[in-house]
Amino acid sequence: MGRRRGKLKRKLLTITIIPIILTGIAITFSTYFTFSNTVQKEVQRGLQSIAIITQRMYDRLYKGDYYLVEQDGYYHIYKGQTDLTGNDSVLQEIRRDSGVDITIFYKDVRVQTTLRSEDGTSLVGTVAHPSVTKDVLDGKKEMFYQNVLVGEKAYFAYYTPLYNGDGTCIGMVFAGKPTDVLKKEIFLAMIPIFIVVALVILISCIICSGFTKEMVMIISRIKTFLREIAQGNLKAELDSRIMQRDDELGEMGRFTVRVQKFLREMVEKDMLTKLYSRRIGEIKFRQLYMEALENGVPFCVALGDIDFFKKFNDTYGHDCGDKVLKEIASIIAINMMGKGFAVRWGGEEFLLIYENCTLQTAGEYLEKTRQEIISHELHYNEEILHITMTFGIVEGKKEMDIESNIKMADDLLYQGKMNGRNQITGFLQE
Repeated sequence: MGRRRGKLKRKLLTITIIPIILTGIAITFSTYFTFSNTVQKEVQRGLQSIAIITQRMYDRLYKGDYYLVEQDGYYHIYKGQTDLTGNDSVLQEIRRDSGVDITIFYKDVRVQTTLRSEDGTSLVGTVAHPSVTKDVLDGKKEMFYQNVLVGEKAYFAYYTPLYNGDGTCIGMVFAGKPTDVLKKEIFLAMIPIFIVVALVILISCIICSGFTKEMVMIISRIKTFLREIAQGNLKAELDSRIMQRDDELGEMGRFTVRVQKFLREMVEKDMLTKLYSRRIGEIKFRQLYMEALENGVPFCVALGDIDFFKKFNDTYGHDCGDKVLKEIASIIAINMMGKGFAVRWGGEEFLLIYENCTLQTAGEYLEKTRQEIISHELHYNEEILHITMTFGIVEGKKEMDIESNIKMADDLLYQGKMNGRNQITGFLQE
């Protein structure tokens, strides 16, 4: 009889565990491919934004058309009256801030680029892949490639045509990240999911003999939760009864939620400062703006910039610059708790949205934040560094769109910089 029960138990374990293992494998692969596609779409949007921003930045910095001039037997690339040959400082700065390689093409030839060969040689003077030339230069279309060859290296790349003032397509702008780097990032981001699935299988093997039915039910709910995450629903909720359990299944559920939080932060938060990314910040501001239109709740918009941030990078290096950004972001985040939200707007700029606040109240909160930044001591390489910030703050105007509200704060920030920095413009202290 005992042998019969043991045999039945083995059969029950077999018919329970095998489907769980197969389901775990299916979930793992489904999650990996779905999440990979989601990340690739985000990368595409990011590369597109950087390519367009680069083109607009060049148009703003260097007025006029692109053209070639022969000098001493060599061709120089000009934009308007400015000789761009050998001057890739703007591209290098964009690459430092974003981690994305940038190239300016004249026709199909790279005339400015951050790309380097394996031996460190600049790829200036090399030509684009023929398929890219056909699609973008000849076809005059923006294109995203998931595996385009640049030299001997595969890239995720976004190309956009480059036009002169008369509408002539005279080149391209490239923004890209190495394929192997992005795939590694996706794999590392998926490790928590792999761990969760492995834990599900392991715990199932341990407890299914006594709680098979309940276990399968709980795993099914977690599977559904993971599937929703894999499909991009990072706000999905796990059954609270699972979260309240004090056994391994409850721990697994809580760990899964932590993984969800990690993935949401990776998508929503700036990885360096842990503040909201610009894309998510715009979404949250738009939601707040719509609520303000409906309910009449006041809000204030502040835009801040770290004073002389470039000097930290130039004097102490980019590691110091990163530390400055992290510590300033931490001070801002702590001071914004319960008052609204903060966004890394770009580079050393931060957007602060005060919810349900008058200009007077928000200004007092902001002044307290500014004073804490002034008194903060940053320790780097046995030196004590001090940081200041300039802010522009405005009371939100419901009759204006969010871009105009931000521009008002930006204009006041610029005014503060012109007036000596280390101040708040738009708010008079009592």
